[in-house]
Amino acid sequence: MSAWRTALISFAAIATTSAAAGAETQEADRPSTLPRATWELGGGAGLRTLFGLNILGGDVTARLGLQATPRVGTFGECSYFRGNTPAGLATETVSCGVRLDLRPVAGLRVGGGVEGVYFDIARPSDSDRISTLGIGLIAFVRYIFNDSPQRILPVSPFIELQLDYVSLDTLHNPVAFWGPTLALGIRF
Repeated sequence: MSAWRTALISFAAIATTSAAAGAETQEADRPSTLPRATWELGGGAGLRTLFGLNILGGDVTARLGLQATPRVGTFGECSYFRGNTPAGLATETVSCGVRLDLRPVAGLRVGGGVEGVYFDIARPSDSDRISTLGIGLIAFVRYIFNDSPQRILPVSPFIELQLDYVSLDTLHNPVAFWGPTLALGIRF
């Protein structure tokens, strides 16, 4: 009987040691819950409407952020949009701002933000340009692929639909332009 008892105690000791070692390995593999910095690059096609004119163009964005919790992040971003009206008038928009990034479920991000905007458009009557400053609001929905603590790839591609609304002060007349951007990007 003592041989069975010794074998049972040995088996229990080995099982306990193995379980403890496995728990330590899982704990070491688990990502830190501390805030972590992340950055993103994205670009895509955009449409803006100004005075009933559609402006089609391209948008490039860079973001640097802090993922404070698994569900909330804040980002600083700068973006550049260059487009043309149907008549061929060139426009440029440079914007920098902050945004709040909420994660209701894995992969899905929604949020909004505020941005300062520099807007420039060619005049139709001559070769001069009209430049002005404004303030904008951002609303977005984004899906991030490979968005889990145990990522398969070192980067996470994403697709994003963003809506911009910008209020400009053009020759002391308030003017607004707005429009969507559909972008693809990578989160590092």
